[in-house]
Amino acid sequence: MFDATQPAGRNYYWKSEDLPSLTDPAIDTIVAHSENITSPHSVVALFQLGGAAGRVPEDACAYSHRNARHAININASWTDEDSDKHIAWARDFDTAMQPYTLGVWLGDGTAAHATITSYDPFIREEIERRGYRTSDRATHHTFGILGVQPALRALNVLQNKHIPPLYLRASIEQRRALLQGLIDTDGHVARDGQVEFTSI
Repeated sequence: MFDATQPAGRNYYWKSEDLPSLTDPAIDTIVAHSENITSPHSVVALFQLGGAAGRVPEDACAYSHRNARHAININASWTDEDSDKHIAWARDFDTAMQPYTLGVWLGDGTAAHATITSYDPFIREEIERRGYRTSDRATHHTFGILGVQPALRALNVLQNKHIPPLYLRASIEQRRALLQGLIDTDGHVARDGQVEFTSI
């Protein structure tokens, strides 16, 4: 099926994300990074999900993530020797899809899973605006972020909170979005106008 578009002899590096919904910020990110594609062989594929597959319970079979409404595949493919450039494009693209939400989780998230405790309704609204669905938890002011757990596990931050090195090397916009999530949860503006951040 893929032989014609993915022939032997090329180099490949793929990343993939499930998207709970396709929001304006997500579309802007996809357009911006697609315009910076580094190889004529690379592909950004967006798939619509849902329907009958979305009506299957999460624990009914080995494949979960049934709440996702779209999936994006970021497929870098190249023939030259500058592998670092093409891999960085795919990684930066993937990173750009989730930095604010990661920042919020690092600030006010439960270390073991994708649950946030926050008394600021803006936090939840902003996460939902960026394309994630949330769910109420038993404790007041606590909510879960659906579909984020696999990404946290892949970043090796569950029970091990830290800013992954990939985000430290990300673009200015991506680092700014991550910092925004951190400041929105564990930061404040002091009386002298300075922004302060406290993490324990």
